[in-house]
Amino acid sequence: MLSVPITKHENFNNTNLIYDIALIRTPRVEYSELVKKVSLADRDNDYEGSWAINSKKNCWNFIKKPSDTNICVGPNIRHGDSGGPLVTRDDSKLVGLSSFIDSDLSGFTRVSAYLDWIRSHTGLE
Repeated sequence: MLSVPITKHENFNNTNLIYDIALIRTPRVEYSELVKKVSLADRDNDYEGSWAINSKKNCWNFIKKPSDTNICVGPNIRHGDSGGPLVTRDDSKLVGLSSFIDSDLSGFTRVSAYLDWIRSHTGLE
């Protein structure tokens, strides 16, 4: 059985959905027409108002605890999609990782909020 190293955020707490991020180290990825490389989100862009992303106010009303660590979109994800990507349409930036769902909203962990943590565990720039 293949063992895949997983690094979970050390502050993850299932009740508040903050720090809902983990890294999986893969030995190799072969890119193809169906598997493409994406870049990490830009630190200074919250992507609010971008294609598919709702306002922060809508997101904060749902999670009841305002935080810049989440992004909300329409009801696009389903049970079992946890950890799936939210990628910008035009420039292939990874802006979110699916985290929670409600009948009206899908919540994602905001990747740009964790860039320092990602870089400290991966060395990516």
